[in-house]
Amino acid sequence: MRRVRLLLPGKGRGLPSQNLREWYLSETRFGPMVHARLGIAEENSGKLVTLVRQEARKVAEAKKLDLILTDGPPGIGCPVIASLGGASAALIVTEPTVAGRHDMQRVAELADFFRVPVMVCVNKADLNPDSTSEIKQYAEERNYAFVGAIPFDAVFTKAMVAGRTVIEYDNHTEAAAALRQIWQKVNSHTGLNAI
Repeated sequence: MRRVRLLLPGKGRGLPSQNLREWYLSETRFGPMVHARLGIAEENSGKLVTLVRQEARKVAEAKKLDLILTDGPPGIGCPVIASLGGASAALIVTEPTVAGRHDMQRVAELADFFRVPVMVCVNKADLNPDSTSEIKQYAEERNYAFVGAIPFDAVFTKAMVAGRTVIEYDNHTEAAAALRQIWQKVNSHTGLNAI
């Protein structure tokens, strides 16, 4: 793992004039990963997200990779704006709650502003089928691609504890089937035809 330290100006009362944030380049069994670490109680700076995105692009170009997946932060603040910059599509994963739907709508409107195509999926969809239906209807009315619904399943926790993906841990669950279908639809809507 390569570690690079980055000093960004501090913000707020009582904080030092320079806040230390670090970004890393790691190799995983799935390929390279660029990620960052903030200090305790640090805000998720849009500048740091932008830096991580730029470094990921450099790695992708050097290794001739044609897909960069960015895990965007929640909300609609500077880090979310930074994660949408240069994106070819956004997959919004929401939950069937009032707060989940509200946050999804706000991020979708932000993506619209930046002309980033939106895809929507619902996690834990079976916990509130009515809300899941409303989210799907909303997506369809706004011409967002509704790519699927993931059922609540304890297999996610079991797979995480085992350090594996759900598909590696138990490929025969309803959740694994849902994930495969969603990935196929994401590939179809983005034209990536990735694995």
